[in-house]
Amino acid sequence: MVLWETAGQWWCKTPACAQRQVAHALGAETSKDKTRRFLYVPTPKQVEFDECSARHVLYGGAAGPGKSHAGRWSIYRRCILIPGFEALILRETFGELERTHMRDAAGEYQLLGATFTPSKFEMRFPKTGSLIEFGHMQDAKAVKRYLSSEYDAILADEGSQYPPDPLLELSTRARTSKQAVRDAGDSKFWVVSNPGGPSSSTLLDFFIDHAPDFDKYPQLREDYQAEEWVYIPGTLDDNPYISERYARALAVNPKWRYEQLRYGDWRVFSGQFFSQWNTRVHLASLEPSPDGQWFRSLDWGRNQPWCVLWLAPPAPLKMSATPVRTLDSDGLSQPAMLTI
Repeated sequence: MVLWETAGQWWCKTPACAQRQVAHALGAETSKDKTRRFLYVPTPKQVEFDECSARHVLYGGAAGPGKSHAGRWSIYRRCILIPGFEALILRETFGELERTHMRDAAGEYQLLGATFTPSKFEMRFPKTGSLIEFGHMQDAKAVKRYLSSEYDAILADEGSQYPPDPLLELSTRARTSKQAVRDAGDSKFWVVSNPGGPSSSTLLDFFIDHAPDFDKYPQLREDYQAEEWVYIPGTLDDNPYISERYARALAVNPKWRYEQLRYGDWRVFSGQFFSQWNTRVHLASLEPSPDGQWFRSLDWGRNQPWCVLWLAPPAPLKMSATPVRTLDSDGLSQPAMLTI
């Protein structure tokens, strides 16, 4: 995806893509002189996350695509556009919550026309009556409090670090009876996370492989719907705002952790027996061959290691005769606007 930067924001070069960014952006207009500016313009990958119609969404994988930022601002936008919208933003521990979303909210709430009360862990939007509650999963008492409520959206930040069963039960509290929320896409349970924590295998099963453990969750044999559990992979390459030095800094990690954080690989872990396995190297997504024919070649390996090759004729390249037209910033429509 080729992007260009203007006035501190990164935009797609094609009109359709840029208009999608605008549709999910948030802007502000001063009441005094009517000056307009963008507060938040999502990257194309962040747009994909925000507009996903599925109820359960896992976004991220790699470190650095802007997943936490996208989750919080997607909730801000709904609080501004949907009257009475109620959301919960979570981190694993209280300390992590303070250092991330609470700290960011303290610097953002005035831009949004909201009030922020750190002692109550909440942000309120007086014009719409919307509410954001900030919380953590550090102890059973805290978790129990969330399980006794319902929310129009739940953002489980770094959800792979939560215990699996409380995380899944938490997803059932993303529910709504508000018609305005239903009209805007219904309730959402969002997990934004890197792999590597206690819930990694659970997230892999539910969101990526679409193969939950039916022995552990027998009721899901009839109720699990794969289209409602969507994975949106994100990498450093999706985020033009982040420094290239960040990618180099990740290289100090062990190989398995580097693959998790740099490339979002959910299938590697510490102590893995076949540590040479690399999803990026050993797996490939192929277009179907024109005639649907596949070929298999086998070497029994009596004197050398055995090998089985699966081969298919390549699909023809798809060419487009439509020229790519760049978009002038003056041609953009307006985002959702706040008056400040």
